[in-house]
Amino acid sequence: LEAVQQEYGRRRGLEIRFEPSSTLSLDLDAKLDATFKSMGFCHDKNARPYRTFTLNLNRSMDDMRKALHQKWRNQLNTAEKSNLRVEYGHSTEMFDRFVRIYDQMWEKKRFGTGVRIPLIRETVEQSKGKQFLIGIASSGGEDVGATVCTMAGQTVLYFLGATALNLRQDSRPGYLLQW
Repeated sequence: LEAVQQEYGRRRGLEIRFEPSSTLSLDLDAKLDATFKSMGFCHDKNARPYRTFTLNLNRSMDDMRKALHQKWRNQLNTAEKSNLRVEYGHSTEMFDRFVRIYDQMWEKKRFGTGVRIPLIRETVEQSKGKQFLIGIASSGGEDVGATVCTMAGQTVLYFLGATALNLRQDSRPGYLLQW
């Protein structure tokens, strides 16, 4: 923490944010909290909470599907009936296709974001397919949704997602890509 503060906080003048995960031990969580506080960090009550859900894939597909919330399952059913074509890859070309959808979505919604597309693209390029899985859903030859997932060992985490606003309502590509 001292090295991070020195390099990024003091030398580069950047704001430093951490989102520590629970250690699953109240004693260790308290020690982690005390360590951050002793270094001058504080909890920002206005920060949007970040939530990660994990899914154990040892169950059957039917059991996992039955466990989905009914509304989510209905959206997935709609997506599956939309005849979307889904492809996956790791290349910067796939990432560039994601960016086209993301830029279109951002242009219409103008939501706050900390996403740094050039930096992520460079990381995708440097990883040579070893760290990212990119999914693209298309309809009639037009890309309508995309996801970028990061891979770490046996774990895949949803990282970014985007849908073409003018086409997503009828096809629900985000649901299909996440499923």
